[in-house]
Amino acid sequence: MAEVRPADMRILMKAFDPPAKGQPPYIRVTRQELTAVSRDPGTRKRFLEGLELSETDIDYSELLYAFRVISTREEVEHLQKHWYGKGPGSSGEWFREFQPIKAKTRAKMVEAFRLSFDRNLPVVVYWVTPVDCVDHMVIPTDTQISVFRFTPLPPRLPQQG
Repeated sequence: MAEVRPADMRILMKAFDPPAKGQPPYIRVTRQELTAVSRDPGTRKRFLEGLELSETDIDYSELLYAFRVISTREEVEHLQKHWYGKGPGSSGEWFREFQPIKAKTRAKMVEAFRLSFDRNLPVVVYWVTPVDCVDHMVIPTDTQISVFRFTPLPPRLPQQG
């Protein structure tokens, strides 16, 4: 994951009050493979069509895998177990008080990719943590469609040994 650029921080600060002194959020650019999908018009259109299908038609984690946004079955299983669950109406193990997260995530990605399609701009996803909620915000600019994903710190995974 790449560090956030100063210009991207300005996008975030247009929508939110600056964080409290001594409590800056940690912001990272994530899923750069998703940005690559959004840059190619044909791939972007197919991905948007997949996003617009129902969860019964294609699980969100499986869609990400099909478009190589995530590259391994282990990543699919991680998303399904910890973040989203598998199938319609399911929930992951993390952030139980904010579940289900998957439907909200998918809806915001549909919004972002529709804007990307209409404006021919890339989608850039940022992860902002720690905050006291799980939420998403889509902010279009002249150069990109920014998606900010807000979460508390995720629980630590047990060490693989």
